[in-house]
Amino acid sequence: MPLENSFITTFSFIPRRYLEGGMMGWQALVSPVTYQFLHESFSHLAANMLGLVAFGAGVEPRIGRWRLLILYLICGVAGAAAHFAVYSHTAMPVIGASAGVSGLFGAILRFRAFRRGFWVLVGLWFVLNAVTGIVGVGAGAPVAWVAHVGGFCAGLILFPLFLRRGLGAR
Repeated sequence: MPLENSFITTFSFIPRRYLEGGMMGWQALVSPVTYQFLHESFSHLAANMLGLVAFGAGVEPRIGRWRLLILYLICGVAGAAAHFAVYSHTAMPVIGASAGVSGLFGAILRFRAFRRGFWVLVGLWFVLNAVTGIVGVGAGAPVAWVAHVGGFCAGLILFPLFLRRGLGAR
């Protein structure tokens, strides 16, 4: 168990470490990426992978697999930045792929629903994330809903930059 805790502490995103100066060097650079590959449980991993398959399958044909990977990672980093902006003093580790997956959902909304109903979908998504973040989901760990919002906004905004030529956002 101590090795497991040490591993989580090393590679999760913990906002307070940036304020205290206790995390300099390589950890400061990698934890906004590595936290995306850690999960609390199998069900946490399964839920994120289901979202990755669902949203990634819609985005990948438009941008390609390598651009998808880069967009996903950038959205995850944006999620960590958003979480830091709101919860900079917390020592609670943030783990999971949800911010990157949320970014892919933002990307898919950008080209699929950027018409009538777009803002309704965006609003519902924000409300759903806020409620699950504040109320929680089951008996598991708290939901880093602000990280989801950061990743979603990044995907929504950055998606057009990743499009292959001739495949503009509709």
